Amino acid sequence: LECVYVSSHLLEWIDLIFGYKQRGEEAIKALNVYHYTSYEGMVDLDNEEDPKKRRALEAQISNFGQTPRQIFTEPQPKRMNFSEAASLRGSTLLHILKAPALKANAIQIGTDDNPVVFVGVSGSQGNQVIERGVMDNLVTVCRNGVYGIHNWLARWTGAHPFYCEKDTQMEEGVRSISGPIAPFVVSNLPSLLALSPDGKTLFTGGLWDNSFRTGKVTHHEVEPDSVYYQHKDVITSLKLDGRYLATGARDTTVVLWKI
Repeated sequence: LECVYVSSHLLEWIDLIFGYKQRGEEAIKALNVYHYTSYEGMVDLDNEEDPKKRRALEAQISNFGQTPRQIFTEPQPKRMNFSEAASLRGSTLLHILKAPALKANAIQIGTDDNPVVFVGVSGSQGNQVIERGVMDNLVTVCRNGVYGIHNWLARWTGAHPFYCEKDTQMEEGVRSISGPIAPFVVSNLPSLLALSPDGKTLFTGGLWDNSFRTGKVTHHEVEPDSVYYQHKDVITSLKLDGRYLATGARDTTVVLWKI
């Protein structure tokens, strides 16, 4: 799908199946017209009182299928190639391409059997960090629940390149998220964790007692978590957006919290 030919013609398929050429005059011009019963909204089986007509319509739908819902009413824009995207003035991509040098600093966290499943960084500005002489937090959580608090400096100038210093206590397993996590959501652990914008609080869902917990992210000692109850089933998804936290549970309920 990423080859040049497919990328440049994929929009034509979208126009036919989901777009403006699915119905109406444009569909006729493109020879893209099907039996009327295949289109969404053209048949109301629930209100069809004639049993023979109802069976006929059901057979038509079952044997010939249904046309997908029309999503777009305007032609799809052409996908830009690399050169076209790079030529956009003021774009982030152009800024990166013209950067004199990109420096990287890699650290090894986790293993093949215990990979990193969550990464969160605090939202401090690079200049303020450098002026204060204090680094931000980069928090990583591995599959086994052990988390590390690494020193993080996001600045890519010659004097202060990107820098990351690994948390030495992570190997000892000193810090770990609260538990136990419900067994059926362990595989969904990345969706059950969130880091506050200031990088000082870690939110954890998926707990067996239907709660979510907040723990202070500190380099010194592990502080006890705060526990919050509202759901009647295990939390299966957690999303933090600024001052609000949304938690969704297995019973399809969603609770919005003001942080």
